[in-house]
Amino acid sequence: MAKNKLRVIPLGGAGEVGRNMWVFEYDNDIVICDMGVMFPESEMMGVDLVLPDITYLRDKTANIRAVLLTHGHEDHIGAVPWLIAELGFPPIYATTLTLGLLSNKLKEHKLTDKVKLNTIAPGDKLNLGSHFLIEPFHISHSIPDCLGFGLTTPAGLALYITDWKLDHSSVEGWPTEIDRLVDFGRRNPIVLVTDCVRVESKGYTPSERVVGEAF
Repeated sequence: MAKNKLRVIPLGGAGEVGRNMWVFEYDNDIVICDMGVMFPESEMMGVDLVLPDITYLRDKTANIRAVLLTHGHEDHIGAVPWLIAELGFPPIYATTLTLGLLSNKLKEHKLTDKVKLNTIAPGDKLNLGSHFLIEPFHISHSIPDCLGFGLTTPAGLALYITDWKLDHSSVEGWPTEIDRLVDFGRRNPIVLVTDCVRVESKGYTPSERVVGEAF
């Protein structure tokens, strides 16, 4: 791989709803963001789950420094029990709630003792390998304890922000950290990986608080 180049590779989740998994690679360091499943389409008879295609990583497992998880939904953590062994059991970093949900899955697959889980929180800074500085920050979603990530490399700053919205009346009481987004923007990021399901639809997504009021 050419020096001073950051490679960003979707193994799932690009142009589809589900199986989110993205690879960030600089030199001999690889960081994975999310590892989710996709539920099968109606024509996929006999298929229970659709997993990301990890062919690209099969001869690079020694270079995988970590798996970063944004939140605890199936399309972001559901593939971990199915793929983590094939990837050499790299350490996993996520918030307390996300790790709690993942722990139950690992227990079902008898992988609890083989996977190293590490708790991170907004505002932390984490060095991975020789080339990555990870900066998690809080984002609003329909599940609490969600993160976005800033990934700084010698090539520049990359941002990974999935399933988020600007909810100023979040039930969690902690809206998306707009000040962090502004700060990242001032640092001239070279790539932004983000998604927003149904972003092409008119209108906006109401706060989760509306659901509570309905009950």
